[in-house]
Amino acid sequence: QFQEEGGKDKEMHPGRGAYSTYNHVTFSTRQFVPAGMELFIGIGKGPSDRNIGDNEEVLQNRFDHNRADEILDHMVSFFTNHESKLTEQSKTDIYDFLTNDVMGATLSSLLPQAHDKLQAIKDMGGTTLYKNPRVLVDQEWLDMHGHCIDNIVPQRSTIVNAGMGAFAKRSFTKGEVVTILPLLFIADKKNLDMKHVVGSMNQESGDEHVVAPQLLLNYCFGHPQSSMALLPVVTAGSLINHQSGRKSNVQLQWSKSRMQRSDLLQVSPEHLN
Repeated sequence: QFQEEGGKDKEMHPGRGAYSTYNHVTFSTRQFVPAGMELFIGIGKGPSDRNIGDNEEVLQNRFDHNRADEILDHMVSFFTNHESKLTEQSKTDIYDFLTNDVMGATLSSLLPQAHDKLQAIKDMGGTTLYKNPRVLVDQEWLDMHGHCIDNIVPQRSTIVNAGMGAFAKRSFTKGEVVTILPLLFIADKKNLDMKHVVGSMNQESGDEHVVAPQLLLNYCFGHPQSSMALLPVVTAGSLINHQSGRKSNVQLQWSKSRMQRSDLLQVSPEHLN
């Protein structure tokens, strides 16, 4: 790729190290994702993510949800298979005994208070959607708040040494929104520094010095006088390259959407972190 652009050895190429050469990476879903559903839900990674406190709601993580879904399936099967043998009161007594005396508080908090809600929770997709109902919105909400992000596609840039660029899939009128860029907040750009360590990293006397920042920094927005950086999470949007003068055909501005947290613009990086 370097030789194609510059015609020289890649070690001498001026664009070497400025952008990633790992392109066109795609992801596949492991389950059906309906329109309006979030792809990522922040419910923790594992037991180490637990917070100690009196509020059991904060102790849930994805392993708890997986275990709760297994219990949910077993309960639905049990009550279905023994439907003719159990009265409503016996179902209630069994369910209350399991949730109050057998299961821990965390797993119990992921299940409904009554057994007659179990099938409905299973039908909606499990305890994750049950406890996080806002991760799935309807078509009306999408029409009002959603934004199209397939107006542009990544391709090889026509700008020398720029790597990849964003190209329009259709024509736009002046003032029309081309795409949106949701941003991840990085409190301190120094967190992206790569360091060379002399000696063991476990030794307090180990000598280290910054070699260079990670390549990720080249895809962030920032300011020389600020410690923070903002990383776009929409891939094609982050590939819009800079041009000066009359060659520029788009501009970057803060969103005016009702979903935009404009109050955060008045908060310092320390408080945001």
